[in-house]
Amino acid sequence: MGDMMGAQSILVLAGVVFFLIAIVGSADSVQLKIANLPTPARWVIGVAGVALIVVAFTPLVKPATKSSASEQPAPRNSHVASRASASATLPVSPTNSPTPSIGPPVSISIQDSHTTSISYLHDVNGKMTGFEPTEAVWILVIIRGNPTMYPQGACNITGQESFSCADTQFGDPGETGTFYAQAIIVNSAQQMVLRRHYRSGLTSMPKVIAKSALVRYTRS
Repeated sequence: MGDMMGAQSILVLAGVVFFLIAIVGSADSVQLKIANLPTPARWVIGVAGVALIVVAFTPLVKPATKSSASEQPAPRNSHVASRASASATLPVSPTNSPTPSIGPPVSISIQDSHTTSISYLHDVNGKMTGFEPTEAVWILVIIRGNPTMYPQGACNITGQESFSCADTQFGDPGETGTFYAQAIIVNSAQQMVLRRHYRSGLTSMPKVIAKSALVRYTRS
């Protein structure tokens, strides 16, 4: 910066000297005595002096213009607009997986209007939601006062959300009393467990996907 200012000063000084020579080149009234110069020579010297002054100040103008432009702060949100416009033009990747749809929750219930004075073999019907084709519905029968649960076999799926368990066995022939039925949804692995305990019964609830509330039945 100091070297630039020194060069400008020299150019300005030389331009002023040339300009003065051009003015006083033939004037007798000026104290500074300079040899008479012809008019064309004075014009050339005068123009050269003005040119030197202009050249001397030219570097000062250009940096000032650049610095003033560079000192202007960029808009605060310019990068946000640029990112938004860029993202708007990006194509959607075909590998993006669609959002999976959420189905109804898994549930099951016994819906039987005939629960009193039932016979030894009784059909148990019900509804379920969220049922998968690889799953199965079973009925567990519990005799009042006995903690054992007796699996009754896989039920028939009569609709997308309905089932029917035909000939569900409530106790032995001629037996009376109170019984409870509970519907459960199980996978294929748990069906194997239920089959192994078809006659002996279960003393604890197997691993189920869903289970219904206990429904009370009576035999008289």
